[in-house]
Amino acid sequence: MIWVIIFLIGLLGISFILHREIRILRKHDIDTSDVGEKALISREKVSDIGEQIWYNIKLYGHRIIISILKGWVLVTHKTNKYIQDKLTSRPEGNENGAVSTFLTAVSEYKQKMKKMRERIKQKED
Repeated sequence: MIWVIIFLIGLLGISFILHREIRILRKHDIDTSDVGEKALISREKVSDIGEQIWYNIKLYGHRIIISILKGWVLVTHKTNKYIQDKLTSRPEGNENGAVSTFLTAVSEYKQKMKKMRERIKQKED
């Protein structure tokens, strides 16, 4: 079964390549009079195709670079905004400065221990 799938993928690839070549030949009006003994395409049409390839490479290269930069700016802006929102939305805490109930309980325990130590020191004196 796997061999059938591999064969079909190869067949689709070959048909795609042939279709692309036929489309290029039709786009540049290449017919049988242009075909020589050793060359399939005349030199003028090859240079024209080469110029179009370089033009497309430059065009799409610039578009890709611009889209990458836009994406980078957008992502950094969103992450900076997210970080600022997280920092500004942090709870301030209660009167002791503790944020969670556990930290509140710990701070109350420390205060009680401090008061007990002061009482013990006062009784000793």
